Amino acid sequence: MTMRAYLLFTTVLFALIGLIHLMRFALGWTAVVGAWTVPPFVSLIAVVLCVVLALWGGNLLRRT
Repeated sequence: MTMRAYLLFTTVLFALIGLIHLMRFALGWTAVVGAWTVPPFVSLIAVVLCVVLALWGGNLLRRT
């Protein structure tokens, strides 16, 4: 796998994961890990992190 393909794959992957977390927050989906119900604000943190990583990957992709 070339560096460009890797950057494209990870950028799209982080964008999709961020979108799923945003949908979870907006639509009120619940997430349960073991006996713990994950609070919605955790998805907002994940959205911010995924957006930052996707933008970073997109920026690196543009440079290559």
